[in-house]
Amino acid sequence: MARKTKQVDPRVVIAQNHLSGKIIAFCETYLNKECQKLCLKLLDTWAKHDPEALLRGKPEVSAAAVVHTIASLNDLFYKDSKPYVPATEIAYFFGVSVGGVNTRVNALKQTMQASNVPIVQYLTKKNKPHEEGLEGLLDQMMALMSQMKGETPLDGIASVDEEGNFYDAERSAMHEFYEVMNKSKNNSFPARLVSDLQVLIAKDPDFYDSYGALGDMIGGKPGRKLQKEACTRALGRIKSNSLIKNVSWSYLENRHLLRAILNEAIASWKELDTANAVSLFKYLLEICPDDNVGARHYLLAVREEMSFAGFEKTFMGRGGLGYDALMINTWFESNSLDYPKDFLEWQKHVDQYESQ
Repeated sequence: MARKTKQVDPRVVIAQNHLSGKIIAFCETYLNKECQKLCLKLLDTWAKHDPEALLRGKPEVSAAAVVHTIASLNDLFYKDSKPYVPATEIAYFFGVSVGGVNTRVNALKQTMQASNVPIVQYLTKKNKPHEEGLEGLLDQMMALMSQMKGETPLDGIASVDEEGNFYDAERSAMHEFYEVMNKSKNNSFPARLVSDLQVLIAKDPDFYDSYGALGDMIGGKPGRKLQKEACTRALGRIKSNSLIKNVSWSYLENRHLLRAILNEAIASWKELDTANAVSLFKYLLEICPDDNVGARHYLLAVREEMSFAGFEKTFMGRGGLGYDALMINTWFESNSLDYPKDFLEWQKHVDQYESQ
């Protein structure tokens, strides 16, 4: 029996064609054919993954949001960029306010993230990383590592106390990472961020937040390989020292290790590799029983055969700023009793803490 073709709302087709015309007119005036192609590709993604969005609000705002997003991703707001276009000029051309465009851009970026299309596909050739695969990124990193060899020593020394508490070294790369990410807050995926993160990885291959951020940035299989590399390195550093019993979240320098493991556990969960997800969540509970990252909640959700999306939908609080603490803890206290082996050691830690 032939599969029925999904009906396309004719209103969406009309709206997309209308927006395309406006975008093409702008690109012919201010940008170039390559940028025009990327704008239309992004519009197509928007229409495919959130068609109703094209029917809401003024079409000029939506058209401006598409152009603004492509300009942001490719650093076209910098005066030394070719082509160059300021955000105010985009808004002026379409006859809308900059504030209105920014609000629409945020909605569009959420659709982009939900679509799982790698951001690299919206970059111009000049702004794409060298090759779109991991091999090209690693080639650049290895070259940078070779250049920096002996020139960028770690600032501190990792240590383990007599009780088995691990304290990672204080790293200049960590402070530089926060500076780089703060500068990019207004542009979620600036092309220059790729090279900045590559330099940080080359400078300190054992600071893992750089891997995670770069992996999110480029997306797809190359991005996942970077995230797996971060987790593998983090696990290797901890497990290679038999004296390490606890990696506390309260020590700021430890957090990049725990995040690398947590991110891989969640990614495995999303990919339905529940065996790996369970193993990593349990390991996090073992080395960080204070469980600041919420590994126990994720572990129980996997056992209950919840999807990550279902978990987020069930427990995310209003405004999307975090999980509803009362709801998630009530659920955990009730349902975790069905899986005593998973939480026995963690419960002992909690009981010991509360008895002090």
